[in-house]
Amino acid sequence: MTRKSYIFSHALTVMVLSGLLAASSVSAETLSEALVAVYNKNPQLLAARTQLREVDESYIQARAQGRFSVTASGQYSRSVLEGSGIGSGQSFGQGDIPDEMPTGLAPDNLFYYAPGAAQIEVVQPLYQGGRIKALKAQAKAGILAQRESLRATENQLFLAGANAYLDVQQAEEAGRIRRNNVRVLSRQLDAANERFDVGVGTKTDIAQSGARLAAAEAGLAQAEATLQSARASYQRVVGRIPVDLQPVPQFVTPQTVGEAIDLARQNNPQLIASYFNEEAGEAAIGVAK
Repeated sequence: MTRKSYIFSHALTVMVLSGLLAASSVSAETLSEALVAVYNKNPQLLAARTQLREVDESYIQARAQGRFSVTASGQYSRSVLEGSGIGSGQSFGQGDIPDEMPTGLAPDNLFYYAPGAAQIEVVQPLYQGGRIKALKAQAKAGILAQRESLRATENQLFLAGANAYLDVQQAEEAGRIRRNNVRVLSRQLDAANERFDVGVGTKTDIAQSGARLAAAEAGLAQAEATLQSARASYQRVVGRIPVDLQPVPQFVTPQTVGEAIDLARQNNPQLIASYFNEEAGEAAIGVAK
């Protein structure tokens, strides 16, 4: 299998394409829907697509260098010169010349001139030593490399979106555990106070329960701050606030390291882009020759 084959698809890319057909929900959001939002709205990805469209024009420009070119130019002027021996001594300025004035020698020795010139040049290259062919090969390889760079950007953003999705879920679960811990320790403090009131417990028990509760409340505050940071990161990557994120589906991973390496060699966009950049460099050598 060559480097240009695309038999194996990236798992996240498959999720995005399948998510385009999934019905969106107002109260819940799946990982596929989050990645669809990244694909459609992320400004970094939109900029990469625009850059690819710019590179696509290089092939048209390379082809144009083998086409014919047309250059046209022209000039026109009118002037009046006074000859020697004129009895009246009258002269005319440029603004006094009528619209239609015959050229040559006029009465009273006044010379009227209206010179004009026009030129059109058509150039059609017949042979340039293979330069145009090399230019087109260089442009084509550069376009394919840029497409792989776009795919690499997509993978990076999909990974960032998936990580942000999981970070929010992890922070929410950590906050839930911290809040439950605070509730349990609050009940333990109440129980310690009740035991002290009936003469069974001591003030030491109350102080220890209060210290554990304070530590749990500090941990809960830290968990809430982590959750707010994770939500902000999610909104930055996905473009919207996370709402009721659903569990992540199971993925099928390669069974061996060798299988993973083979998949990476066949599908990694950065590696494929490097191959195309190599082809573009070889074509550039042909252009220089």
